[in-house]
Amino acid sequence: MRKKDGFTLIELIVVIAILGILALFLVPSFIGYAQDAKKAVCDSNLTSINRAYQATLTKLGSDEAEELLTDVMNNKDNEYFSTIPKCPDGGDYLIEAYTTEMGKTAYRVKCTIHSKTTSTIPVQITDQIQDLFTNREKYEKFNGGKAITDTQLKSNDFVRKVLKEANGGKWPILTLGNSNEYYVQPYMDTFGSDASNDIYVFATSSKSDNYWGASFIYEEASGLWYQAPDKKQTIMISGLSFNEVKEKMEKNGWVPVEPTITGEIILP
Repeated sequence: MRKKDGFTLIELIVVIAILGILALFLVPSFIGYAQDAKKAVCDSNLTSINRAYQATLTKLGSDEAEELLTDVMNNKDNEYFSTIPKCPDGGDYLIEAYTTEMGKTAYRVKCTIHSKTTSTIPVQITDQIQDLFTNREKYEKFNGGKAITDTQLKSNDFVRKVLKEANGGKWPILTLGNSNEYYVQPYMDTFGSDASNDIYVFATSSKSDNYWGASFIYEEASGLWYQAPDKKQTIMISGLSFNEVKEKMEKNGWVPVEPTITGEIILP
């Protein structure tokens, strides 16, 4: 019998087909492993930053200081790390304020990609509002190409409309242990209260842009979301400053929760 010198065309096609099928199963796994590795590196960076910050506080005998954490995060004068820690996925490291069990304000660093988004999305929303106030020309395209006036920036409805359009016409989605979806968005108290133009973040189950029943409310000081203990009660926030909303939350026994939030906040 004559010895074969190589594969036949049919054999090559079969081999290629088999490799293609294997790739369909293996490539997603490899991608998943790569993402897990990047998250592990990012988590290690965050741990290193927060530990270096706490160690420096202890060394200096100092109270919590956001400025010091900023120096540590940015590796000021190359004092804390050999190089500045960065997220391998391109996420931004943000400083988050929270309240300790002793009732004191403390600070920590989180990543906009790998940390839980329970806090980073609200931080980004407030950053976006500040960006609108200070760089209004960037948002003119969401105002029909017209200049944005001081009067318009005092309108809760106008600010929310512009920001929603900047975010692609939708708000981030909040979920908590079930299929119900809630829409995460800002509220500006513009009704002349003691905290006029007070800005805070809430989530509602209504898709309407004019419904103010908050099912979840974010407290910036603690970096936590709160919900009614019966998971059904809402607080009508229209015309209320955050201090007034917080009083209602405390009166009705709202408790901290850890929801999941998907979506993004876009700075034009």
